[in-house]
Amino acid sequence: MIDLQTGVLIILLIHCLGLFLAIIRVITGPDLSNRLAGLEYIGINFLSFLAIYCILSDDAVYLDIGIVLALITFLGTIALARYIELSAKQEAFTKRGERKKVKKIASEGVSDGND
Repeated sequence: MIDLQTGVLIILLIHCLGLFLAIIRVITGPDLSNRLAGLEYIGINFLSFLAIYCILSDDAVYLDIGIVLALITFLGTIALARYIELSAKQEAFTKRGERKKVKKIASEGVSDGND
């Protein structure tokens, strides 16, 4: 039978392997969305490290830190996903050449209908 200390050490080794693979994914990701997924996994992995430490130390004070970290990770992921979405729209917008049309209309002046 495996005692608690040995089981936790095995779990920590598995987490370290997952963290190493996530760092590789962040560094060599083929595109920005894969790098974002790697960063999200690193945040989740850190949360699991905090939970394992709480089990080992028999102290639940670090779970509050984990909740705050989960919120920050979630908001960061949402912000980066929004940035990826807007940059993709901007790239499609400039590829179609519509930017020149918008600049031309803006330079001519557009009335607001109150004339």
